[in-house]
Amino acid sequence: MKRIVLYLLLAVQVLGLVALYAWQAQVPGPRYLLHTRPVDPRDLLRGDYVTLGYEISTPPKGWTPPEQGGRTFFVRLKPAGRFWEIDRIADAPEPDGAPWLRASWNGSRLDYGIGKYFVPEGRGNPPGKITVEIGIRSGGEARIVQLYSDDQPWP
Repeated sequence: MKRIVLYLLLAVQVLGLVALYAWQAQVPGPRYLLHTRPVDPRDLLRGDYVTLGYEISTPPKGWTPPEQGGRTFFVRLKPAGRFWEIDRIADAPEPDGAPWLRASWNGSRLDYGIGKYFVPEGRGNPPGKITVEIGIRSGGEARIVQLYSDDQPWP
């Protein structure tokens, strides 16, 4: 008798899961395509953010990117006045004391993992000329330390 009850309970659970799947998979009536437009950047869990593009994301002339993206590279930086620019790109960093950033090729640009900066709710995009101060962790991992708008810390 206990076995029959267990099998019956198992059958009801399986039937419930199948019914739930069928209910979620079925969309009754005709279907429509909707025109979509971009909206202000927003992450529902973390708030507003600024999308950042960097001059060092464009590889130097003469560098041949791989055919497929995702491969990791190391970018050596050199000073150019107040700012830093790409010196060269290598497969591994050299222990020469220069700053090396870990990057990946996404098919059109070098990606350092610092393309988004989350800002306090309701602040929106910073006005004026934007510059970014970064720190480099072990392994070449870049981290944003401070965002500047017209040479003033922001936000």
